[in-house]
Amino acid sequence: MNKKVIIISLITIFLLSSFSNITLSKTHVDVKITSDILIVDNEGDGDYKKISTAIKNAKPGDTIEVYSGRYKEHLEINKQIILKGIPAELDNGCNSGPPIIDGSNYGDVVLIQSEGCEISGFKVVNSGRKFSMKSGIKIKANNCKVTGNILKNNYMGISSGKQVNCTVINNTVYNDVFGIYMGKTINSNISNNTLFNTGFIVGGPFENVLTNTIKGNLVNNKPIYFFLNETDLFISNIDAGQIFINHCCNLTVENLTIKDTSIGIVVSYSSNLKFRNNTLENIHRGGISLHGDNCQVYNNTFKNCSYGCYLEGGIGFYVHHNNFIKCFKHDQPVISYIKKHQTFMESKNIRYDSNYWDNWIGLKIPCLKFLPKIIPGFRKAWHKDLNIFPIFEFDRYPASEPYFLNSYTNN
Repeated sequence: MNKKVIIISLITIFLLSSFSNITLSKTHVDVKITSDILIVDNEGDGDYKKISTAIKNAKPGDTIEVYSGRYKEHLEINKQIILKGIPAELDNGCNSGPPIIDGSNYGDVVLIQSEGCEISGFKVVNSGRKFSMKSGIKIKANNCKVTGNILKNNYMGISSGKQVNCTVINNTVYNDVFGIYMGKTINSNISNNTLFNTGFIVGGPFENVLTNTIKGNLVNNKPIYFFLNETDLFISNIDAGQIFINHCCNLTVENLTIKDTSIGIVVSYSSNLKFRNNTLENIHRGGISLHGDNCQVYNNTFKNCSYGCYLEGGIGFYVHHNNFIKCFKHDQPVISYIKKHQTFMESKNIRYDSNYWDNWIGLKIPCLKFLPKIIPGFRKAWHKDLNIFPIFEFDRYPASEPYFLNSYTNN
């Protein structure tokens, strides 16, 4: 009798144990990781007063909602989160409009270092500008989204390097040296952004540029024109915010006026180009940034451009009968006097002739009019990453007074 009881008891324990394991296993499978919403309000009406504290305490997949107010912070986003600006006050206070992230004029304001992050609905201001080239929002990870933000008074508004599958759309950028700077980005969407007194830069090899979707962007309410792989084309009398020329041959660019942007005309890997009768004014960097071979630049006016016409690589340039007025001023005082006045780098066989330079010594001291205009530039030293040894070109017959636009012609 006792044996039967013992056997039945053991069987019962075994079955209950098995049933319990099955139940526990099933329960484990059904458990889901939930995403939380963390609330930030600078007056203390949310979960946190600082955005950086919310990021520190968030887990991947969380959403951080930030309400109106000014947040003097530098954010490093090192986990996959959604950062969302809410343009309203939360409970007490009188703030309104998008929350402001203020970098206090140093460093990157928002640095995205984790894949899959999103940031939208913020005003991002005052990155490092005078002594360093920093960004309002810097993207250093793939598959990120930056949408619907306002960026103002940064060195670069939004910047990216070699990232893949990023989305930068519907942002508004004001008064940055470079509004949107996309380096060698691939398979990204940079669309419907609006830039004022700043500009757009997209870099990298030609094949990289073609992988991106770039459309609907405006500079000073004017379209950006891209000419890719074109031959035998006249670009004339168009109302452009900026122009990009990449892998083109036998183009003439004439009768354009481009103002208030980062670089007026950006040329990469092209040849046999002519630029004539154009006005480039109030440009943060080069009025024309020219990487190409056998190019002519003549009868143009460059005014208030940091570098005027900047020759950035190639062989065979003829720069003549242009006006250079109030050019060669740089907003980074740490750069040497010579380098901030350079007009070429890694370019060869350059001929300057009969240009008007308002900083030519012969205009200031008439007895020195026999002297040429000295034009500094740089070429790489023995080490490929060093550009420390200046070289010089000369305009031997600089003009004594500015030309009137269209007063000189040469076909």
